[in-house]
Amino acid sequence: MDITGSVIGEAVATILRLVEAAKEEAVQEGVPSAHDYNKTVFNLEPRHHEEQLKVVIKAKESVEVDCNWSISFSALKKSPEGYYVIGKSAGLTTLMACPPASTSRRMQRVDVQLVDAEIDYDSNKPIVIYAAKGVVLSYEVMVK
Repeated sequence: MDITGSVIGEAVATILRLVEAAKEEAVQEGVPSAHDYNKTVFNLEPRHHEEQLKVVIKAKESVEVDCNWSISFSALKKSPEGYYVIGKSAGLTTLMACPPASTSRRMQRVDVQLVDAEIDYDSNKPIVIYAAKGVVLSYEVMVK
């Protein structure tokens, strides 16, 4: 196997391990601390045929990057109380050597790939999400 296949294989294996860890992480009982989380509430407008619609939650965060590409991901977990929690995201980078001329690091807004990010559309109740500080949320309505 060439080095590219090996690097890609390791990256995929790492992503799968981190996704499984995010899925297994239990939602703590009670409302998350305002010190560590921001509360976002999405109130959906009534629509025809809501049973045919879904809400896809999207997240972005600012991360420090260099010349490597990186992926951030987390899981949208529903608590027994009915609200959702998005914890601190885990990141993966290519970890390749940067050219000497590009050693600077910068902040960049990146998409957070969410596991289990789809919610059935229901305009009768708001979608309440507690997201780790620094994570900005939005949503998109799609047909199932």
